[in-house]
Amino acid sequence: MELLRSWVNDELKLSRPVSSFEVDMANGYLIGEILVRHGLLPGHAPLEALQDKESPNAKISNFGMVQQALLDLGVKFDSQIANSIMTEKKGVATNLCYQLRLGLQNAKGAGKPVTRRGVAEPVLMGSTIKVAQPPTAQPAAPTTSAGLPFPTPNHHPPASQPACHKGRPAHPAHPRQPCSCVPRVRRPTVCR
Repeated sequence: MELLRSWVNDELKLSRPVSSFEVDMANGYLIGEILVRHGLLPGHAPLEALQDKESPNAKISNFGMVQQALLDLGVKFDSQIANSIMTEKKGVATNLCYQLRLGLQNAKGAGKPVTRRGVAEPVLMGSTIKVAQPPTAQPAAPTTSAGLPFPTPNHHPPASQPACHKGRPAHPAHPRQPCSCVPRVRRPTVCR
């Protein structure tokens, strides 16, 4: 924990010293400041968008802004972790700072500062940024000349799959047979 504290206080020299990770990181401001120092928060003036206040709205806003950057660094972060940090649960903020430090070290490549051409501040390596993949087009299901889907071997119209009085569908092992509590219904025959 002392190594983390010296990293935050001596190396990064944040706007205020960290004496207790649980108390000092509870509103998310210092976490955001760490990310801003490494060029990981988007926006024109990301530090001004963060609020160094203890109000619930400020905490939620701050953690909402840092969430994607933390996830991009491989830091385990979700609403439960954010809530645990906001409520100062022991060890959670320390663990997040440890993961954050490891993620930044991995992104920088063994501690060397990574810079983009023409930008003096360190930034995240492009290889670690998750690029959203465009959705792949699903092939359209074949249809008949009337625009109806071709029947498949296990295709039954919804009306031919009766549900029991408890709303259970047909028996999973025998999909053509309904639940035993449903009286047998004659199915319409399908021409093939």
